[in-house]
Amino acid sequence: MVRGPVSLAVVAAITLVMFLFVAMGPRAFERVLPERAMLWLETAMNSTIRSMDGGAWYKGNPSEPMSYVDSTNRAPRVTGPILVTDDGGAAMILDVIEGRLTGLAKDSPAKLVRLEPAQACLPVPPSAGAVFRHIVLTGNSGHEIGLSTYGEAELARGVQALVDEIRGRKSARLSDMGWYPWRSFDVAVTETARPVYLVAEVERGYQSWDASRILNFHLAPGATVERVVLIGGLYHGVAGLPEEVPVEIFPAAHLAKCGAAPTYVSEAAPGEKGGPSKMELPGGLPESMIEEAKDRQEAWNEAARAWRARFHEMFGHDPTVTAVGRWDDLTAALIGPLPAEDARLAWTPIAGARVRLSADTYLETYSDAKGETGYRKRVEAIAAAFAGGDLAAIAAEGTQ
Repeated sequence: MVRGPVSLAVVAAITLVMFLFVAMGPRAFERVLPERAMLWLETAMNSTIRSMDGGAWYKGNPSEPMSYVDSTNRAPRVTGPILVTDDGGAAMILDVIEGRLTGLAKDSPAKLVRLEPAQACLPVPPSAGAVFRHIVLTGNSGHEIGLSTYGEAELARGVQALVDEIRGRKSARLSDMGWYPWRSFDVAVTETARPVYLVAEVERGYQSWDASRILNFHLAPGATVERVVLIGGLYHGVAGLPEEVPVEIFPAAHLAKCGAAPTYVSEAAPGEKGGPSKMELPGGLPESMIEEAKDRQEAWNEAARAWRARFHEMFGHDPTVTAVGRWDDLTAALIGPLPAEDARLAWTPIAGARVRLSADTYLETYSDAKGETGYRKRVEAIAAAFAGGDLAAIAAEGTQ
C-alpha cells in the first residue's frame, strides 16, 4: 500500500539531485563529497555537463596541473582543484591532501585565541637554518567558513542595511553573519629536513572585506614550522599549528604606517589589481589622459620598488624571486616535496580546531550568528532602540 508514495519520493529525490547537478554542477555536493570524488565528477562529466551559462565546470587536465591555471585574463586564475608548489608550479590537491572538503560555510572552530597585530615594523627574521617560503594571496579563495568579525562601524552599516531591507528596497538584505568573513586556505608542509619560515602575503589591490584568511596547516610527520608571518589584508589567523609556533600579523593598515604596501608589477592593464611595467594605451586619447595613465603607472612601479626594498629589509629575501601564488581563486599551497601515494596528508577541518587570529571588536561563529547575540540580533536591537522599541515603525516611516 505504501509502494506508490515511496516510489514517488524516490523519483522526487532523484529529480532533485539531477536538478542540483545541472543547475549548480558537482559543487552542489561539495559538503558531502571529498575532493577526489568531486574531481572525478567534474572531469569525467566535463564533456557533457555544462553550467547554466554554458561553461565547463573545470577546465584542465589532471595529468597537467598547470592546465588549471588560466592566464588569459588580467590576472592568472585557478580553474580546478590544484595547489601552488613552493617552486611556483602546481600539483593536484588530491595528490597531496586526502579527504579534503570545500563546503565549509557552517564550520566553526572549537576554540578561538585572539592575536594582537604587530606593533613594530619589522618581524623576527628567519634563522640561518630555516627554509624560507613566501606565498602571495590574491582574490577570494571561495572557501568561506563559519567565522566572522566586525566593529561598531559595521554595526552602523548594518542598521542602514536593515532599514533598507524592512522598507523593501531592491537587493537590500542584512546578513546573519558579521561584516568580515574569513576564508580558509590549506597549507600542506612536507618539508622535514629543516624548519619552515612562512610568509603569507595579501597583495595590494586585494585588501577588501573578503581578503581575510585562516591558514589551515597540515603537517607531515617530522615537519616543523619555525614562524608564520601574515602580511597585508585585514584580519588573519592560523589553525593546525602547535601552540608554540610564533605567529606575527602585519595588517595593511599597520604596514601603511610603516610606509609599506605589498605591491608588484605585472603586464596587466593599469588598475587597482595590477601595476604594469609596460602599458599599451588605445589611440586617440587626450594628452591629459595619457599623461595621467603614465603617472599612475610610474607611481605603481615606484611602490613596487619600495616594497621590494622593504621586504628585503624585513626578511633578507627578494620578493620578486621568492613569491609563489598570485593566482586568483587559489585555495592551497604545498611546502616541500610531493608526497608518495601512501604518505599523503590527511585533511583536518577547521571545524573543531583551535584557531589563533586577529579580529575586530566582535568575533562570532556560525552558531553564534544564529543565536541571540549574533550580528543580525545586535543590529536589530540597535535599530529597535532608535525606533522606540518597534521595528515596524521603520517600515511605517518609509511609506510616509
